[in-house]
Amino acid sequence: MLLDKLGIKDLFDQILVSSDYHLRKPDTKFYELLLSKLSMKSDEIVFTDDTSGNVDAAIKLGINAIHFQSAALLAEELKELGVKI
Repeated sequence: MLLDKLGIKDLFDQILVSSDYHLRKPDTKFYELLLSKLSMKSDEIVFTDDTSGNVDAAIKLGINAIHFQSAALLAEELKELGVKI
């Protein structure tokens, strides 16, 4: 998994991959599944993706979202959201 290669998998409590559920982002069904599987409200999670359109779709649903560009930037943005890493 790419997250393992980047050394950032430990930054996440849970990881859901859209293709594992036969869905494609930015289909809202994936984001609804995400919220359901995590049993959380949209403002209680952080979604990250390397495609800005997928990030924008999450934001439209009220989900905190980060456009992944590098592990260092992701860690910085997570800290800005108050996520302890």
